[in-house]
This record gives sequence, structure tokens and C-alpha cells, in this order.
Amino acid sequence: MLSYFALGLFCAAGFLSAAIWFVQKRSWKPFAAAIVLAVFPAVQIQHNYARVDQSSNYLPEDFTQSIMKNLPQHALVFSGLWDYFVSPSIYYRYVERQRPDVTILDYQLLKNRSWYFVQMQRTCPWLLERCRPSIDAFLAELDKFEHDLPFSPEVIQERWREMLSDFVFKSLPDHPVFIDGRIVADFPAAIQSTPYGMLVRLSLPQENVHYQLLTVSIRPWTPDDIIVKDFEDYKSMMYYGTLRWLQVHPQAEPLRR
Repeated sequence: MLSYFALGLFCAAGFLSAAIWFVQKRSWKPFAAAIVLAVFPAVQIQHNYARVDQSSNYLPEDFTQSIMKNLPQHALVFSGLWDYFVSPSIYYRYVERQRPDVTILDYQLLKNRSWYFVQMQRTCPWLLERCRPSIDAFLAELDKFEHDLPFSPEVIQERWREMLSDFVFKSLPDHPVFIDGRIVADFPAAIQSTPYGMLVRLSLPQENVHYQLLTVSIRPWTPDDIIVKDFEDYKSMMYYGTLRWLQVHPQAEPLRR
């Protein structure tokens, strides 16, 4: 977006310079210069509009809304699905003020960027207060990684897993915890994982948590787009994962609303 903005300024300056040059030439009349200059954006629009038109793309809205409306009160969600969940959820929570009780954390930023913890101090201070020792231990290793200092991949991975475990166990008493299906392996193996629509719910082994079937409904939009393909892959993975889980838990009961 920043590159488009910068290019827009350069284009505007170029058009202005060309318009001035045409007007200053006695052989060119202003309206003729305007016609010539209008040809350039017209060609661009005609050539590119169909390829970049997103007016029928409701994937981020439909996917995000279907998840957020089904989350219980004060839920905590870890997800790496940036394009069609984490990013739009920021808009819906902070612009449209939907589900301010829910905390959604970007899994990749949490894992790779120390500045994200500064942002979390504003968005979920309760989580940082509960898990400060494990966070500080992880950030000490992450700082080495960010500043190209010698670090041990094994140690930083261990600190990462310890912090995630701390997040889960210290949140569960009053914050239901959810993750997307692609990051299950990084969370404690001792924790119970239950399908919950397009997410996975984490809970203590002794808890009786009902599963939830997939309820996401996306309005049709099928261009040759990498994000659409990624969503279809994710949805297929969650369908398959839910079926496998039901094979192992044939007596499980679905969540009833």
C-alpha cells in the first residue's frame, strides 16, 4: 500500500508536469492536452480493473464474522491466518467495535517480533501480567535473534513453547482458548484439543468440552487467487481433522445453542 501511495504521488507530479508542458506549447490547446492525458489512466483501468476488482470478495468478512459471532465471552484466540481472519478481525474489533471482549493474537508476530509485546500491553495487559516470567525469558532469546547475535535455536524454541504453555494454562480459568488448526503442534500435548468450527478449542483434560461443527458460510467468489486457494486448503484440513477427531471420540456430543 505504501508503494502504491508513493507511485501515485509520482504519477500525479508527472501528469501535472505534462499538462503544464502541453499548455505552454502554443500549438496545443488545453482541451487537447486533457484528452491525451486522460488516455493513460483509461488504458490502465481497462487493462487491469477486472484483474484487481475485489468488490465481490466477501471471504475475509464472512470467515471472520462466522468465527467471531460464535466465540464465547472473553475468548483468547491464537491464529496465523492473517489474510482472512487476523487482519479483518482488527478492523471489526477496533473500527466497528465488534466483540471487544475477545482477544485475537497474531501467531507469527508473537513468535518473531518483540515490538508485538509492546502492543499487547495495550490490547491484553492481563495476559502479560500473568505470564511475565515466561515472556521475559522468551524475549531475552528473541532479542538475540532480532539483533543477529549468537543464539541457540533449541533454546529459543524451548522458551517459545514454555511461553505458549504458560499463556494457555494461565488463561483457561476465565478465558476460553482457541487456535487455528495449523498451529496445534506448537501447543502443549497435555492439553485437550476439540474441534470448534474453523478453530480448535484448548481445554484441560478433565473438562467436558463439546465440539462444534463447521458453520462458516462464504459468499461465492472463485478467481484464480492464492488467498482463495489457501482458504480452501485450510477448510479442507479442518473438515478432515474434524472427521478424524469424531472417529476417535464417537460418543462426543456437539455444542448445542
